[in-house]
Amino acid sequence: MTMNVAFRVDASPLIGLGHVMRCLTLAESLAEKNCRIFFFSQQMPSFMIQNIQDKLFHFVQVPVDPKTYSPELQDAESCLPHLQQIACDLLIVDHYQRGYIWENRLIDSVGRIMVIDDFLNRRHCGHIFLNQSVRPEMEKSLTVPYSQVLMGPRYALLRPEFAYLRETTAVRNQGVRQILVFLGGGETSHWLNALFPFLTQVKYKVFTFHIVLSKLTAQHIDFEKWSAFEQFSIHVQTPLMAKLMSQADLAIGAAGSASWERCCLKLPSLVFSLADNQ
Repeated sequence: MTMNVAFRVDASPLIGLGHVMRCLTLAESLAEKNCRIFFFSQQMPSFMIQNIQDKLFHFVQVPVDPKTYSPELQDAESCLPHLQQIACDLLIVDHYQRGYIWENRLIDSVGRIMVIDDFLNRRHCGHIFLNQSVRPEMEKSLTVPYSQVLMGPRYALLRPEFAYLRETTAVRNQGVRQILVFLGGGETSHWLNALFPFLTQVKYKVFTFHIVLSKLTAQHIDFEKWSAFEQFSIHVQTPLMAKLMSQADLAIGAAGSASWERCCLKLPSLVFSLADNQ
């Protein structure tokens, strides 16, 4: 039996791609179980739309109404006819600006609603609530009594290659040679440029820096300046993140979605908090 699953998620230079990447991970797993996948979005970079469609998932552009009286309610009204048309069995929302109002408007029009949220700053009424953060407890007032709560890193949405490489990745105890630098999937050129003078002060040729950039960041980076240093290896929107992490001895990164990937592969890290939810 085929199930229709819809994801409501946005991406932008400010929000980054963490929401989309973890939803894609879940979508691929559901697709293997004979589910039809739909992505609903108001904001999404064109390369990510192409990525979604390359996986044979459907993409639905949700209209934006700047005059709306209630962004949540208007967005729910915009999604509703599409959800009814596909007879949505499961609606998954991963969006920091959607909560109880949005979910309550749609809950009677879909089979079930699943909420992915790690900010804990608003109420929800979905049937399933997933928070993969390390916080030991959550405010009960944020969910309704019938919600099934999935809490903690055991529910982290990681791509299968991370679990696979975990089995063969040893604890680092041979010193530092390979250093992975990744500050997140958003537009992080400001922070990366701030790191530049510190990275270039490292005099030892024995170090190799693997600098991973999102396409959003790559648009604002002076590649000529970075590539002038032979110890820098630049990777743009790489599909080989798990391999790079497994081979690295140390990571420099943000405390976002990549935190679970680094933990899975036992990678020691220097971590910055670049957003309120980190």
